Amino acid sequence: SEEGLYYRWKVFSLLMGDRERRWREKPFQMSVGGPFWVPPPMPKEDSDSDDDSAWREREKVRQKERERLRAERYQYATGAQLEKAREKDRAKA
Repeated sequence: SEEGLYYRWKVFSLLMGDRERRWREKPFQMSVGGPFWVPPPMPKEDSDSDDDSAWREREKVRQKERERLRAERYQYATGAQLEKAREKDRAKA
């Protein structure tokens, strides 16, 4: 049925990282050698909807957190530097 095809496509689309109201419109294959699926066209909406704005804000926060963790992780180049920093922290306590 058409509803079953839509449901199968929608679940696959969400699992591949598409959002509820924005998805890839390019035809694709769900499995190697399988049939090509042609997604429905996206409805024409304002691109700055509340959903998109909230998503962008969450992504900014996540990106800042990733950058902070990356900087923290690579602060020391060697194990000796890391051990020296730990000893310094223990001396403060």
